[in-house]
Amino acid sequence: MALEGQSSEHQEEFWGATRHLPSSPGHLFYEKLNGILAEAGFDEWVEELCSPYPCRLAS
Repeated sequence: MALEGQSSEHQEEFWGATRHLPSSPGHLFYEKLNGILAEAGFDEWVEELCSPYPCRLAS
């Protein structure tokens, strides 16, 4: 479909400071899940598991 008859007006940039946006509470499921994983030491376990494979960032 052709875009005939479109205006040549330029749309202005839309920007808003995120610090002015309201924050919402996290979802209860993920709060519980994060608590269970933290209690079980999941982060430390994964870090140890992956330690032989260092991250190689693109330069």
